[in-house]
Amino acid sequence: MAAKADPKTVDDRAINTAVATFLKTDRMSRSERLSAFLSYVTVETLSGRGEDIRAKTIAQDVYGRDPSSKDYSENVVRVDARRLRRLLEEYYSGEGSGAEICIRMPTGSYAPKFEYHKTSASATNETTDGSDARRKDIVKFGSAGAALAALLGLGIYAIQGAPKVTSPLPTLSEAERVALINLSGASLQAENLCRQGRNLLFPIADTAQQNLATGLFYRAVELDPDYACGYAGAAHSRATQAILTDNDVARTALYTEARDMATKAQAISPKDGWVVSGLAWVAVAGGDLAKALELSQLSAELSPTDGNVLDFHGVISILAGEYQEARYATDPARKRDTKGLQHAQHNIYGVASYHAGAYSDATVAFETAIRLGEPVSALTLIYLAVSHQANGYFIEAQRFVGELEDGFPNFPVSTVLGRMYPDEKAPKAIVEHLLAAGWTGQQTQQSGTSDG
Repeated sequence: MAAKADPKTVDDRAINTAVATFLKTDRMSRSERLSAFLSYVTVETLSGRGEDIRAKTIAQDVYGRDPSSKDYSENVVRVDARRLRRLLEEYYSGEGSGAEICIRMPTGSYAPKFEYHKTSASATNETTDGSDARRKDIVKFGSAGAALAALLGLGIYAIQGAPKVTSPLPTLSEAERVALINLSGASLQAENLCRQGRNLLFPIADTAQQNLATGLFYRAVELDPDYACGYAGAAHSRATQAILTDNDVARTALYTEARDMATKAQAISPKDGWVVSGLAWVAVAGGDLAKALELSQLSAELSPTDGNVLDFHGVISILAGEYQEARYATDPARKRDTKGLQHAQHNIYGVASYHAGAYSDATVAFETAIRLGEPVSALTLIYLAVSHQANGYFIEAQRFVGELEDGFPNFPVSTVLGRMYPDEKAPKAIVEHLLAAGWTGQQTQQSGTSDG
């Protein structure tokens, strides 16, 4: 039986280490959503706000859900809480049986408890409840606690002037840790924030998530104006928003901002694949697909194993009609350096396979993405439905259309597809397959993309 930890004697670092260790397990490292869930509730608890955690706040802060769709969103949170509770129990009864600190997720609560896994002299009082005000330092910029939490994988910050970001920070290799320790505190923080921002760039059609990413990238630029990653990241996120918006004035402003950030990144590090990828994505937003594809191919040559670069190269190749190139860039069997980031290669490979007529490959890719916990959005369900429909599996297609209409009732399918594809043939074929699978087409009358 786990002994209870004394909040006055248990160092926050021990808790951070316990959480970071669990996040690195095989099951958790493949699930961005559950990792974000645990990271969020941990920091909220250590900051003294554990009692205020609700399904609604998790749905909004972690998943970026629209509060108006609370019934669906809160149900997703409850399901994930049960999954996380089960994974914790399985871990501490097996692989983590020798751990010093045990993390529990009590039934009926979203606030985790931290207990000594083995009885010790210091483990005699109540379970940690996060009431100690000193723990609030963990979410302050510039504090040692925040830097430590970032290095351990708890990349959650309260960004001044930006929404709270709750995606887990990708883990660093030992060599990267040593190199970063030699940087200034500001440079280290900029690196951490840029990594987390890159982790938020997919799903592409989620504009709320793009806003979160932009906030991180701008904060990275503020902390280290000579660091190209922040500028390049902002170029990606702002260009995405320019592509998605149907407001001409907003599109021009977003495109101009994205172009300026890409230019600044290029001035700092012109041979960096991530920087060139930003230039390519800005070219997409500007309507120059030929230039975008040329730059994207260059970015993949400069950084042939960078997962983010390959993902964007895959998307750009799809938009340019180069479906086999997109399949090559995002082939799940291709070697890529994930850097601990959550990539979207299975989803992108699935889209490319659908357009290439390899419908079975497409359905396998999307279902693998869901199984591995990769970013899932309305677009994932759309392509799953049309891939099954095109492959003749009509019952499966109808099921995913139902999930699309239940989970993302306000997603403007035709609007988003029309903004993404310059060639109207591609979105037209997708909509035709959707209609054949039983889609009512009502979503085309809605506006906004916040549910994607």
